[in-house]
Amino acid sequence: MAAWCAQPCARQQLYSLLIIAAFLVAHAESHRTLLQPEGKDTKIKKTKIFDTVKFDNVDSETGQPFPPTGRRNGFRTRGDAKQFLKQLGRDLTEQLVFNLNLFDKGNVDDAIDALERTLSSSDELIFDADVMQLLTSCSAPPVVNASEAELSAVWQYVSNLPPAAIATDGTGLSSRPNARYKLWLDFKGSTITGTRWNELYCDNSATTASTTYMYCTNPAPQGVGSSIVTPPWNQDADPNSFSTAELYTMEIIWRAVSEDFWPFDIDVTTNPPVGAQWNTSNYLRLAIGGNGAWVGGPGGISYIDMVNQAGAGFYQPTFVFPQNLGPNIPKYVWEAVSHEAGHWFGLQHDGVRDAAGYTVTEYYQGSPGGNGNSQTATVSWAPIMGTAYWASISQWSKGEYPMANNLEDDMDRLSFRIGWAPTSVPTGATIGTAVPLPQSGGGGTSATVSGSVTAATLRNASDVHVYSFAAAPGTVTVTCDVLDAYNTIWQRSNLNCQVRVLGQTGTQIGFFNPSGTTTPTGLGTGQQTVTLTTGGTYYVEVRGAGDGSPTATPFPAPPNGVAGYSSYASSGWYNLNVVWPNPNRTSPSPSPAPTPSPSPALRSPSPRPPSPSPAPPS
Repeated sequence: MAAWCAQPCARQQLYSLLIIAAFLVAHAESHRTLLQPEGKDTKIKKTKIFDTVKFDNVDSETGQPFPPTGRRNGFRTRGDAKQFLKQLGRDLTEQLVFNLNLFDKGNVDDAIDALERTLSSSDELIFDADVMQLLTSCSAPPVVNASEAELSAVWQYVSNLPPAAIATDGTGLSSRPNARYKLWLDFKGSTITGTRWNELYCDNSATTASTTYMYCTNPAPQGVGSSIVTPPWNQDADPNSFSTAELYTMEIIWRAVSEDFWPFDIDVTTNPPVGAQWNTSNYLRLAIGGNGAWVGGPGGISYIDMVNQAGAGFYQPTFVFPQNLGPNIPKYVWEAVSHEAGHWFGLQHDGVRDAAGYTVTEYYQGSPGGNGNSQTATVSWAPIMGTAYWASISQWSKGEYPMANNLEDDMDRLSFRIGWAPTSVPTGATIGTAVPLPQSGGGGTSATVSGSVTAATLRNASDVHVYSFAAAPGTVTVTCDVLDAYNTIWQRSNLNCQVRVLGQTGTQIGFFNPSGTTTPTGLGTGQQTVTLTTGGTYYVEVRGAGDGSPTATPFPAPPNGVAGYSSYASSGWYNLNVVWPNPNRTSPSPSPAPTPSPSPALRSPSPRPPSPSPAPPS
């Protein structure tokens, strides 16, 4: 495992070769986002237990066994995931592991252990033997409703925004236009045909008892399916065009999702692909609209770990249903979008286990305040792959909170799937490798010099950016700006910016990381000052910080509990501005003394008139 992590390029190449060699089209888990908290009741409402998997199918002509058929769930209640995989057999278990892209867990045995733990964590996971895939059908209530205060805050917030950068048709936004991978947020509505979704949910012959299939148009014979209609993003009575408020909220969602994926080499965009511009193995279309009645009305649904897979377009789009999220509350929607996209890139749920290791809550709601009272919480944090609707801060996780049931390193897994973002701003990591801060103003005869960097990227907790500047004695002003909060309550930034000012030998002379999340600067530093007593070269260090500790207090009853978060996923973009005393200030040249203008000359007297001409001679 360590060797794989140390060589991400080799890992990616080996991963691609495994896919080609196996000649398999991966089928991944279908997932629905949780819509409401499960509360303190640790018992999950049981879904129907499918127990129709048949292992005795035999070819009548050759006598050779066929793969099993049917469906099976309830692994958590039965506690028999290990026995089931043994019955499935080594070859088919390895095929399922491969389809779920679990080989990066280490060797095959480690991957099978990971699969067993995944099955054991939920009654809602369904093994579909016909296509060798896992699905999950969450039994949470179908709607999460925003309070009147939240709804009012949305409109108050968007009414004070500057003109939206998004085009009037919902296109035009792109976070990293040159990135290899694309996450297309499709707000425009769509009619989906010819996908796996159409086969699973628009085939009325697949079941005679469920009403799930009645929501698709023109039910068709088995294996054909019919169309799935997703309406466009709509917050008013006009579904045919986007209002100013709708454009604002679409842009709010795009910015928040872009921040979640900012450390990685992926473009979060509202632009559709043009022709064959994108390969479907490296882009995800995420349809945002409607209520998903055709699939039972969840918050969202996605296949798992399809990126880089041949034929991935057959399993698109991933869906988020905003009418079940507020309705249409931007915070709820962006959390669902990043959550579902996380599944596509291979991430599992972050939940809570008991002392014996059994999952008691499939979706962790986070630290104090993550229970719907984030406005008054000192710290309110939740994992993106848990339930972060009510958390002030949401980040990727590696299960640092007490009793986490999933120790998967989200950041590592995402970087393995889609790569880290390239460094956009030159920077060093120590005072010995520090890069001079680009000058953006002042100098010359000015008393100060200003330097700044724009849209720099801190990719993970190990990233440290150090900049140098030469200053005269005096006051230095430092500001680190991050993505602003939405309505001052919900942070869209994943980066809690920490800044240190260091002296010429690296001694700290200034430290800035305001605690809390409700300040006007959100997770940025605001404008801070430090006094320099002597002139010389100084340094500014920028890194991501945590707030408190995820294990600082005893863990109360799930789903809420801990007092902070670490710097693990404190990553994203920042702008840095520093103003310092000008060490090379030049004195202005004195203006020359004005030369007095001479008084105007006196006029010469008028000449005397000429003598009269002599009289002519007589």
